[in-house]
Amino acid sequence: MTTAADPHIFKDVACPFCGLCCDDLTVERSGAQRLMVRANGCALARRGFEKAPPRATPLIGGKPAAFKEAMAHAADILKGCSQPLFGGMATDISGAKAVLQLADGIGGVVDHAASDALFNNLLVLQDGGWMMTTMAEIRNRADLIILAGTDAVSNYPRFFERCVWPKKALFAPRLRNREVVYLGKGLDTKPGRSPAGRRPKVIAGDVRHLADMIEALRSLYHSRPLQAKQVAGVPVSQLATLVERIKKARYGVFVWAAKEIKGAHGELTVQAICEFIKDINETSRFSGFSLGGNDNALGAAQVCTWQSGFPLRTSFATGHPVHDPILYASRRLMESGEADALVWISAFRKNLKPPGESHGLPTIVLGAPGMTFPRKSVPTPEVYIPVAVPGIDHSGHFVRTDSVASLPLRRLRETGLPSTADVLTAIENHIKTGA
Repeated sequence: MTTAADPHIFKDVACPFCGLCCDDLTVERSGAQRLMVRANGCALARRGFEKAPPRATPLIGGKPAAFKEAMAHAADILKGCSQPLFGGMATDISGAKAVLQLADGIGGVVDHAASDALFNNLLVLQDGGWMMTTMAEIRNRADLIILAGTDAVSNYPRFFERCVWPKKALFAPRLRNREVVYLGKGLDTKPGRSPAGRRPKVIAGDVRHLADMIEALRSLYHSRPLQAKQVAGVPVSQLATLVERIKKARYGVFVWAAKEIKGAHGELTVQAICEFIKDINETSRFSGFSLGGNDNALGAAQVCTWQSGFPLRTSFATGHPVHDPILYASRRLMESGEADALVWISAFRKNLKPPGESHGLPTIVLGAPGMTFPRKSVPTPEVYIPVAVPGIDHSGHFVRTDSVASLPLRRLRETGLPSTADVLTAIENHIKTGA
């Protein structure tokens, strides 16, 4: 909504620049199409909204071109491909649907830039399920919040403001007595201090061995003896104290961020957390909450499932969808030469660029305006088409980090740029008709 007093003031604006997708921003637009966050924004929101609308010119081989010419050239590249890779996929819901439509039509593979983190979670969900909660349930009910290997605020700056220390909650006593525990050293623990001044508990273990800490907690919870005196650099006595607090919790929550999990096989760390949560729920109430969804990764994942019946990392090259999280990972496809073109989509931010090592693949970039391609780190793509930013230059939808809400994005200014969906539809039509 805009205010009657000033039609250039937008209230209750949803922010698409981190997975929390906060929906309470106030944004002002000046006569020069510049935007300013006036209330409730964070550093990510200000960086996303307040950048000046840059000149947006399509490029073919690094040289300026018209939009129609660039779209036609992109279509000509894709016509001769047997298995193009659609990567990045950082776009709104309509854009993701257009990606699936085109990939299905020409036999492409779909993958998101954040898929490595997504599959840390998804492999666990596929294998054994999990017990998860929502932002609202944390805000209203949790009396114990354990941040496992993350401080949340490094990538989701308003998490504590919106979920942990809100001004109001459904059950005020739980909010007043809420306890915060950090598992891991080197984390920003200042936000964990309550409004009343109560300090969070910090168990400063090595985050590279987070799974070891979780398994030790699980063993202590079941009264199984441990021979070790320390786990991940933490005295077992500290872990035992936390176990006692877990047993007393009325509604506890483990919070993790899949992309912040250190080392290979991050899904095993997530699995350890989720299996521990199941154990606790045999006699009490505990849930999990995974921070993620940046660049609408969850939206892309959901669209892929709606449209094909399979998650991301699915190929349509055989004429029907085939899913394999290892075989169809972007990095492996490029390194093996099994993909014969790369379509990279980054509509939210100009610094999410295609991989520096694209292994000579013809590359088509649909990117936020102002994207540049330094030759030393990012090769010049065959085609670059600047697209409108969802939630600023055009309306759309974005899936929130807890996956329970698809929030509306609004157009706040007029740049005349086409949306990702518009460009992909034009490319598809050119492939079909040649016009």
